[in-house]
Amino acid sequence: SLRLCSLSLPSVTGQVPRRRIGGGPRGGLPRGSERTELSGLCRRAFSDDGNDADVELAVFRFTLGIPGFDDALIPRVAGFVGVALLLLNHALSGSPSPSQTVTETVGLALAAVGIAAPTLQKRIEEATPGKGRRPAVEDLEGASNAFAIAEQLTQEQRQEAAWASFAIIKNANVCGIFISVRDTPVLCRGALGVGIGAGEACLVGAQAAYTRTALGADASEYFENRGRIDASPLRNCEIVPSGAGSVAVLPIAPLDGGAPSAGSMVLVCDRERAMSPKEMAWCRSVASKLHSVLIG
Repeated sequence: SLRLCSLSLPSVTGQVPRRRIGGGPRGGLPRGSERTELSGLCRRAFSDDGNDADVELAVFRFTLGIPGFDDALIPRVAGFVGVALLLLNHALSGSPSPSQTVTETVGLALAAVGIAAPTLQKRIEEATPGKGRRPAVEDLEGASNAFAIAEQLTQEQRQEAAWASFAIIKNANVCGIFISVRDTPVLCRGALGVGIGAGEACLVGAQAAYTRTALGADASEYFENRGRIDASPLRNCEIVPSGAGSVAVLPIAPLDGGAPSAGSMVLVCDRERAMSPKEMAWCRSVASKLHSVLIG
């Protein structure tokens, strides 16, 4: 089957802020730099030539159309079918010739590659964070698209929170972010649980859900698979979609420990073990710079 969706991204106009707030671990942000211009990154993400025209994107996805079947498993199924046919051919041959033996050996090797391909693909995606396909919000079970920033923030703080959240989603295997500072919701963005509500109400719903977890502002934990999520205080947290594979909770605190944590950043990932240690360290640095912007 063929599924086609068309997305329209709004144009970006007006003066783009020039403040800098943290570098990234991969292509979108320069390596070896603690600070990078997120405004330029965001501007390029919408329009390469800086004009005000809307950007139209068409996304094609080819699938077998079998409900409940993951198309990534096709090589494995083909490998098992190939092994079965080789064994059947070998049993019916009686006394195989040397050429047939060589052919069967090559066929078994190819079948083994097909069987192992889905696992190899998953491990490669985990080893190259940020480069795997992130699902659309509608593909993540139990998720809805959220974007809200607290009104009580200054214009500069709102801009910095928006740039920081965009940079994390753009450069890490993160599909949803919730930020809370001093028990006050600051930002909801991306694929978050449908239980927190929609629009501006998602801020209040997400804060209430996080408070019920009793994790606190100094929580620093990476729940790298669904099993760990279900065994943690986040198991019934409405912020986390039911289809999320892993979740990171990071403190909004300076890296040097010069001040206590002022809040928490919840990062939702679509797959298990989605974030590498390098990505975690980079997200901590972004959280540290948010501390300097939101707290001073």
